Amino acid sequence: MAVRSAVVQIGRGMKYPFKIVNGGVEYNIPTNPTDAEVVAAVNQAIRRVVTTAIGEMFMARDFGTIAHDALFSGGSAANTDAISQSIIESIQTFVPYIRPTRVVTIYNNNEGRLEIRYTYILRNETRERSDIVSITGG
Repeated sequence: MAVRSAVVQIGRGMKYPFKIVNGGVEYNIPTNPTDAEVVAAVNQAIRRVVTTAIGEMFMARDFGTIAHDALFSGGSAANTDAISQSIIESIQTFVPYIRPTRVVTIYNNNEGRLEIRYTYILRNETRERSDIVSITGG
C-alpha cells in the first residue's frame, strides 16, 4: 500500500513532541506499521503542521498554518474560515498522502483556545478518519 510506505518514510525521525528516553531522544522508526500506527503517524503529522506557525520552522519557512498567529493576535470567531482554509492548504502541501475532507475551527474566547476538528481520507482508501487538535493562547 502506497500510504503505508509513505508513512514509513515520513514517520522516520524524532517523535513529536520530543521525549528523552534512556538518555537520548525517542525516535519513531516504523517498518511494517499496523493500521493503528498508520493513523497515529498521520495524526501526528497533521498535529505538527497545525500547531506550527508559518515561519517558525527553520529551513522550511512555508511550513505551518496561520492558526497560532490568529489565536495569539487576539483571535476571534470571525477568522475561523481563514484558519480552516490555511489548515486545508497546509495539510494538502505537507501531508500529501491524505486528503482532508473537512476542517472546522471553533474559537473559545473565554478560554483563549482554538479547537480544530478535522476529517481526512488516506490516499487509496475510502474510510474517513478524524481527530481534534487544541491550541491554547497565552
